[in-house]
Amino acid sequence: SHKSTMIYPEVNLVSPPNGEMPLEIQSIYIKASRIVTIAPEASAALLRKALELLCYHLQAKGKNLAAKIGHIYQELAGQDPII
Repeated sequence: SHKSTMIYPEVNLVSPPNGEMPLEIQSIYIKASRIVTIAPEASAALLRKALELLCYHLQAKGKNLAAKIGHIYQELAGQDPII
């Protein structure tokens, strides 16, 4: 007996990464966007890694990721951030 499998084209509805991000972080973001529909937990883990690297790149201060994101937000608050 022959088993057939339907193959669907890859659809990526995620916005492309911001071109101002370091290339390493853009690469992780793109990988996460490619697997979000088939492995959302893995995609979330990659996005967390990208956020951690971005916080490091931006020299964010804080004891955890949430505090570092808060620090970045406060730094940008006077600069009309696009969030």
